[in-house]
Amino acid sequence: MNLNQISIYELYIDKFALNIKGLIDKLSYFTDLGITHLWLLPYYPSPMVDEGYDVSDYFGIRNDLGTIQDFELLLKKADRIGLKIIVDWVINHTSIEHSWFKQASQSTNNPKRDYYLWSKNGTECKRGINAFPQLKKSNWITNPNTNDYYYATFYPQQADLNWDNPLVFEEMSKYLKFWINMGVAGFRADAVSHMIKRENTDCYNLPEVHVIMKQFRKYFDTNYPQTLLLAEASGKKEQIKEYFGSSDEFQLVFNFALTRQLYFNLINNSLEQMPLIVKNNLNIPKNCAWVNVLTNHDAVCMKELPKLKRSKVLYFIDPKNEYTFIKNESTAVRLATAFKNNPELLMSIWQNYLDLPGIPVIYYGEEIEMQNLKLRHRPLDSRMYVRNNFNWTVAKANQVNPRGIFSLIKSKLHQRVKNVN
Repeated sequence: MNLNQISIYELYIDKFALNIKGLIDKLSYFTDLGITHLWLLPYYPSPMVDEGYDVSDYFGIRNDLGTIQDFELLLKKADRIGLKIIVDWVINHTSIEHSWFKQASQSTNNPKRDYYLWSKNGTECKRGINAFPQLKKSNWITNPNTNDYYYATFYPQQADLNWDNPLVFEEMSKYLKFWINMGVAGFRADAVSHMIKRENTDCYNLPEVHVIMKQFRKYFDTNYPQTLLLAEASGKKEQIKEYFGSSDEFQLVFNFALTRQLYFNLINNSLEQMPLIVKNNLNIPKNCAWVNVLTNHDAVCMKELPKLKRSKVLYFIDPKNEYTFIKNESTAVRLATAFKNNPELLMSIWQNYLDLPGIPVIYYGEEIEMQNLKLRHRPLDSRMYVRNNFNWTVAKANQVNPRGIFSLIKSKLHQRVKNVN
């Protein structure tokens, strides 16, 4: 498929359709909307500390979602109607309930020990980014079994993998092969920017990450050349762009710099300038494409903007500071919550977004104007506000509303394919 034809719909299986069988029953919803690729958020066995991003088995399905056989049927039925499935590749860490970590944490001479990062005193890599400072004071977490520490960039229950160990590459290659052979069309690499840790650095977007990803791309090109790789890489625009490599890393990379620019332009009522801004920054390798996002399962991050601009954007979309995520650098908010009092602006945002060069992502529920989840108490992880259950009653009403967001998206996505053809 031509990359310019692709449109992606991001969803949690349980929140969207309860389980895999329920998702199979809803596949026509996506073809009606004009979607070409479904991006499934983690469905692997997990203690669910971080909505499934704490993976305890890369080769399985969570019991509440169904079975491997159900998943195989999903892939087959999706393929029959022209839908491809992209799955989340949680590349930076595993759950501490994963068998690798259970073994590694018991003894300093266990064969799985070097699958993770360890310290006797927890003083190394002090500059490393602590992604969740509200949950832990340090990235070094105590391991009582061996009286030392393991490294965790995100939740304390998510131990970072040691990508300097070639055995980790081998293990991950087996995992990727397993799902590709089942029929998965691609992988969205989660938190790829954090893979490598080095002393006296912020352990963020280090050059060694690109060495590893080139190795993976070579593996794919040799064995599974049709497989798509999508990078979730954070940082400045120049850093993010590096994940294309020379057409030898990822074919697809999230354009978070564009997301920041789009929200900033909203303040100045200058959305019409976006296509020109994008075209001036399309100098990327052949057979590659930017992937555009408005919202997703995480927060809308404005960290890379100058402080004054960042404050203006966050105030504009979350004026009461209700959904702030970390350090007032991002906020977890759905579009219909941010602009519930301005439906004309909401419609304008979608019109402009869908006209931009690049591959659009629709986060589940945005097409039916779902709003943030209402919670009695503010969670430590404010991303929970945008991880609510899909409202099928509202969806059915929106599908027949010719003037709604759903109809606009449907028209734009179907026209997208026609224009390419």
